[in-house]
Amino acid sequence: MKSFWKFALAAVAIGGLIPYSHKKDEETGATVTQALFWRCTKQPDGDTKILIGLHLDSMPLPETDVEVEVAEVDCDEVPVEVL
Repeated sequence: MKSFWKFALAAVAIGGLIPYSHKKDEETGATVTQALFWRCTKQPDGDTKILIGLHLDSMPLPETDVEVEVAEVDCDEVPVEVL
């Protein structure tokens, strides 16, 4: 049973430390390398930021602009039934 836990710990360590995403922003020239437990951002001017934590945002959000209208409701206009 100890060998199972050693294998499981090694699998988690390898899975968390090996990068799975490498993106370069064409507009700014920044390069982002990401793993499960860390993210490294390199700017073209030499500035490097390393963030350590749990990064589960492997699925990018859609890059669309959506306008949302919020209706204002006056509390006096909402009918309330008292039982």
